[in-house]
Amino acid sequence: MSNPASTSHGKHLRKRLGQGTGASASLIASGDRIYAINEDGEVYYVFKVAPTYQELAVNPMNEPVMATPAASGNTLFIRVARHLFAISR
Repeated sequence: MSNPASTSHGKHLRKRLGQGTGASASLIASGDRIYAINEDGEVYYVFKVAPTYQELAVNPMNEPVMATPAASGNTLFIRVARHLFAISR
């Protein structure tokens, strides 16, 4: 999965995220964080909205992920093959 991003100066940045098969789920932003999940469910990415790339976490989900996460208040919902995770700050 690759992520093109624009800075305030109009430059484009590209950062390769993970080694998985790709992503069906869309990126989602909540607060000052951006979340991305690959289809393998092996890696769950969290990075900060900033002019430079700042990866904050990489976590295994251990199940395939095809759905885009949803945010509500301080809770992030992630639907994997057999479970629904609700993660709160």
